[in-house]
Amino acid sequence: MEQYFAENAAAIRATFSFSFEFERPTFESLRNFVVAFGETAIAALLLLLASPAMLLCVIGIKLTSRGPSLYKQERIGKNGKAFTIYKFRSMRMDAEEKTGPVLSWTADPRVTAFGNFLRKTHLDELPQLWNVMVGDMGLVGPRPERPFFVSRFRNEVPYYHLRERVKPGITGLAQVCCGYNAGPEEKLEFDLLYIQHQHSWSMYFLILYYTARKILLARTV
Repeated sequence: MEQYFAENAAAIRATFSFSFEFERPTFESLRNFVVAFGETAIAALLLLLASPAMLLCVIGIKLTSRGPSLYKQERIGKNGKAFTIYKFRSMRMDAEEKTGPVLSWTADPRVTAFGNFLRKTHLDELPQLWNVMVGDMGLVGPRPERPFFVSRFRNEVPYYHLRERVKPGITGLAQVCCGYNAGPEEKLEFDLLYIQHQHSWSMYFLILYYTARKILLARTV
């Protein structure tokens, strides 16, 4: 997987350049409407098609660990607005009871055996299609973070606040160009590059393509 991330990062850096001049293109409002309408329709269709798989996820979680199958948490979205994100629970119920908020990492012992399968196949993200339908998120964009970490990274990582210029997404450029254990600085590099080129259709579909490859590759390693 590390080679996969490195190849994607190299290809993206060679194709797209970055500057802090965030221009507003002509017909921006029209494009945003088209994207929002299209993503809402796609999310609704995917929720319908994925409903059997989602039911199996619920059963699997119930059979392998105690607690609710659906996990909800406050995240920070566009313009700093808080919203509730939905996921299938992949961790133990007491995961942060003693430690408080902690970022997850590869081989995180707090993740259940079935939760590890959900994460590897990205099935745990399926409930976020609802977030796309109601407009909290898009299919593509920087991953939304918890208020605790947003506050921390705003103070520690220069330009971190710029992530809030766009709607967060289920997948993003950082997710296909960085490993799971990458730090906020490395991920921010690619988030800002996405924001710079957020109106580029080639960037949008390239992220979706890389995401599909990532999911397929994860099943073979």
